[in-house]
Amino acid sequence: MSDLSGQPSLSQWKVMIVDDEESVHQVTELVLSDFTFEDRPLEFLHAYSGEEARELFGEHPDIALVLLDVVMESDRAGLELVDVIRNDLGNQQVRIILRTGQPGQAPEEEVIVRYDINGYKEKTELTAQKLFTTVYSALRSYRDITIIERNKKGLEKVIESTAYIFGHETSRDFASAVLEQVASLLRMEQGVLYCRPVEGDDGDLDFDVAAATGEYSVYLPSNGKESLPENMLALLEEAYRRKTNLYENSHCVLHFTDTSEKESLLYVGKTPELSEWEQQLVELFCTNVSI
Repeated sequence: MSDLSGQPSLSQWKVMIVDDEESVHQVTELVLSDFTFEDRPLEFLHAYSGEEARELFGEHPDIALVLLDVVMESDRAGLELVDVIRNDLGNQQVRIILRTGQPGQAPEEEVIVRYDINGYKEKTELTAQKLFTTVYSALRSYRDITIIERNKKGLEKVIESTAYIFGHETSRDFASAVLEQVASLLRMEQGVLYCRPVEGDDGDLDFDVAAATGEYSVYLPSNGKESLPENMLALLEEAYRRKTNLYENSHCVLHFTDTSEKESLLYVGKTPELSEWEQQLVELFCTNVSI
C-alpha cells in the first residue's frame, strides 16, 4: 500500500520513493531526514509498485523528484513508469533518478538513451553522501525548470491582459479593465485603487481617485487628501516623487506614464509577496498599459 509521510505543504519539496523493498524506503528517508534545500525540507511519498506511483502522481502533480527502482512487479516496471510520467501524464518538470540493484536488467547506456531520465544509479554505489548530492542537484534543476515555466505563463498573461485592455475605448471602461487585469495578475484580495496626481501651483500634491475595486470602492470618487488613510497617501506620494513602482509590506504602488507624459498611480493592497520575476512582469504590464 502507498503511504504519505506528513501532510502536503507548499513549504516542502515532494520526493517520491518508488521501490518494492521496504528497507529501501526506510534507509532513504533516514539518510535524508535532515535534508533541506533553500530552507525547505522534504515531504516523502511512498509507492511500492508502478501502479501505486501512477495513483500518487494523480494526487500530487507537484512532485519534484522521483527515486525510482527499475525491477518491481515486472523487470521493466520502473521504465514503464517513466514513459507514463513523461508521455501519458505529460509531466516534463519532475526529475527522475533511476536506482537499480540489478543493472544487468536495464543497462545504463540503453536506459539513458531511450528514456527521459535525469540520473542512473546502482544502489550499491549510492552512499549517503552521493544520495545527498544527487537529491540536491535534482531539486536545483526542478526549481529552475519551474521558474522558467512560471515566467512563460506570466508573460502569456501579460500579453492576454494587454489585448483585453486595448479593447476598451472610454476612459472609465479602460480604467476598470486595468484594475481587473492587475487584480488577476497580482492575485490581490483587498482591492485596487486608481488615481491621478494633481500638483497645485504652490507645489501642494493631491490625488484624484478615479476608479477602485474591492474595499477601496468607498473612496470613489474623491480627493485623496480628504479621504485616503495617511499610509496610503505616503506611498502614493513617494511613488509619484520617485517616478517608480514601490513594493512595501505586502502593499504596492504602480506608477504609469502615458505617451502624453500624464501620470497615474495604482495602489494595490494586501498582495502576496512578489518575487523578482513577478515584479518584472508587473513592470512590463505597466509599460504596455502606458503605451
